Amino acid sequence: MAKFYTTFLLFFGTLIIAQSPTNSADNQLFEKYESYFELPRESIFVHLNKTSFIVGESVWFKSYVFDRHNSLRSKKTTNVNVGIYDENGVLIKNYLWFCYGGSGKGNIQIDSTFKTGEYYIKASTNWMKNFEENDAFIQKIRVISNDLQEHKPDVINTEYDMQFLPEGGHLITDVNNNVGFKIIDNKGQGVKVIGTIYDDSDVEITSFKSNTFGIGSFLFNPQKGKQYVAKITTSNSREITQDITNIEPTGIAIKVNSQHPEKVYVTVSTNKETLKSIKDKTYRLLLHKNGELKSLPFSFQDKITQVFEYSKSDLFKGVNTFTVFDENNTPLLERLIYINKSIDDGNEILISALNLAEDSVAVSISTALNKTSGEFKEYTDLSISVLPESTVGYDPDHNIISANRLKPYVKGYVEKASYYFTDITMKKEFELDLLLLTQGWSRYNWHSIFNNAPKALYEFENGVVLEGKIHSSEEITKIRIQEPKLIGYNWTTVNVKENNNFRVDNFFVIKDEAIRVSYVDKEGKLIKPKIYLNAKLNAFNDYISNEDLKYNNSIFKKSEFISKSSFESFFYNDMIELDEVLLEPKSKAPEKKLNSFGIKMNLLSGKDNFIQVTESFVRSFPKILDYIHTQGYQVSRASQTGGVDIINLKPITFKASRSPAVFLDDVQLTDFDLLLNMSTADFEGINVDKTGFGTGMIGANGVIRLYTRRTSFEGITKKNDEFAFTRLANNGFTESKSFYAPKYKSYRSDIFKYYGVIAWFPDVFVGGDKSQILKFPDTKSDIINFYIEGYDSQGEFVSQISTLNLKTSLKE
Repeated sequence: MAKFYTTFLLFFGTLIIAQSPTNSADNQLFEKYESYFELPRESIFVHLNKTSFIVGESVWFKSYVFDRHNSLRSKKTTNVNVGIYDENGVLIKNYLWFCYGGSGKGNIQIDSTFKTGEYYIKASTNWMKNFEENDAFIQKIRVISNDLQEHKPDVINTEYDMQFLPEGGHLITDVNNNVGFKIIDNKGQGVKVIGTIYDDSDVEITSFKSNTFGIGSFLFNPQKGKQYVAKITTSNSREITQDITNIEPTGIAIKVNSQHPEKVYVTVSTNKETLKSIKDKTYRLLLHKNGELKSLPFSFQDKITQVFEYSKSDLFKGVNTFTVFDENNTPLLERLIYINKSIDDGNEILISALNLAEDSVAVSISTALNKTSGEFKEYTDLSISVLPESTVGYDPDHNIISANRLKPYVKGYVEKASYYFTDITMKKEFELDLLLLTQGWSRYNWHSIFNNAPKALYEFENGVVLEGKIHSSEEITKIRIQEPKLIGYNWTTVNVKENNNFRVDNFFVIKDEAIRVSYVDKEGKLIKPKIYLNAKLNAFNDYISNEDLKYNNSIFKKSEFISKSSFESFFYNDMIELDEVLLEPKSKAPEKKLNSFGIKMNLLSGKDNFIQVTESFVRSFPKILDYIHTQGYQVSRASQTGGVDIINLKPITFKASRSPAVFLDDVQLTDFDLLLNMSTADFEGINVDKTGFGTGMIGANGVIRLYTRRTSFEGITKKNDEFAFTRLANNGFTESKSFYAPKYKSYRSDIFKYYGVIAWFPDVFVGGDKSQILKFPDTKSDIINFYIEGYDSQGEFVSQISTLNLKTSLKE
């Protein structure tokens, strides 16, 4: 429901009380606004590990889906489409990724089919199709291939677009208007300028200057019958002359001052000519966001200026919109402001180097003490990209804060939106206010609000729809289906409809994963059926609109240090894959084998190596827990639950859990009861890593990876259980892979310093005063950057760039 507040406001000494709607026009305004925002809306942000890629690398990413209606991470959507589009917005590749609890991860290979140029990453959900406003995530990326020398950027003559944008949308004569301006070049980038306004008698009226993004403002009181011209000089000494037009003889203007630390002042002004016809009319000043309203009726009476005072504590967090309506519910003026209520929250991640040994670096990740409460704030679900300090390969338009707090409310392109939400200062807050002044009206169109309320025509997508039919002369009432590995491989019962048809909604299967089905006969026995089986997924046909292409600047920059020869000497021909990071080995790279699921299993040499399960191995260790017990773990039955406990006999720390992280086909087990009485013969291979290298705190007591058997000991395809029909899923999620980096030939080359990858950690969890340890290869980079995005435990956003000098830190 819409919320109506009784608010006391200063009205030039007159006490005005906001009230609920008292007439049909008011009722219509509130009802239409409430209806338009009744359905929850999702925002999506994708943290890319870089924005520039060499062919042979992968785009590693973490997606975050946010429910703006409840100001929490979205838990209704699990299906996220992430695609790559060419420079014209045409879809090249699309993948379906699993998102759980508001976040998901994945990677897209930049293979040899990509040529040097610019592409787009776009991420969206099915639910977003219900809304007129496009909430998809779009980021332009750069790809560099060995055809770089053939790439010749177009030579474009620089043109400028200068716009004068009066606050609220109207420039009125004989009123002291606040006029915003912005100047951009033909690439959409802001240009720094200075300028002067002259009247038609060549008298200087006022002067102005822009910031780095070509944005600024000035006060201007145009006189009736006068004409005005702006003379502008750009930073490269280009001179531009432009007339100031659209000066209106009558009307209303608005000025909003939000620079006071505790107050916001709204000034509504008119001139004497206008006052004659409007002094007895009633207007309404509406403050609103996401379906919530605060409303104030007012009239000018005998005054040409009215001032209203708001306490910032009573305003909404983030973007607030002020709209002035006349008595016919026609919107006249609109102004966006930003209220930052988190600047003193102490949302900070601390990073410190621990050691440098065995060609690897270890760092500690922890939370800072909250400046306001004096307590540690708990952070969850962070992703961290680790790159050389000199990188030019990381240049996103948005961070997670700007993508959720700003982007959903402005309709124009914002250059370097993340700038305003990184290391926030009073200067940046002022510049953000200038940006919103020049953005004009909100992204939400009032014509649409009054006439086109969204309808839930598209659902929240969760997995695929599994449909099938049992081919049998007898009537089948129930079947048994093995749940996919995302759920845990348990068997579940499904009721069969007439004609032996069945349907399972929300089936969370990975594409090409084996689906197993049995049916229950009249005697209660499981029978292998003859069956038709289909995993249905909505067709995905998509493109990037011209409007979105228009507002995504060119990021292609000349790279004199990259040539065809340097590109060809950048990688070794093969690559090496680890759980989280790349290690450059001193000996020959280990061989990799695939099981029938296509899972790459590293055959690493050393104590904690991969074990291929053979018949002789099974005779030595009949049960899987028998073998785990021999690897330095205490295996026992839990006294209270009767489940399985696995404890490290030599734990890293006694303050936290002493259990290792156990993965079954790369899915982490939340408990070990599944392993009770499981035969070792059921597994293809086992990898026990007592160091937990590359997995952070979850692997502090070691990592055990178990791969289920899909072949016989002789290497031929093993027959399915006699009672189960097996079919590979024709649709489903793309399987999430563990991070791996290309095998670079040199960490000293310029191309690595500017475009190389050190590490990517998509799942970093830091809680309270406890730290997490991350390990990654030593690339001989003295100074490295950590690009951090994510949510904290209260639903607040975390965005930070941290620089670490390894030499200085290790000496300390």
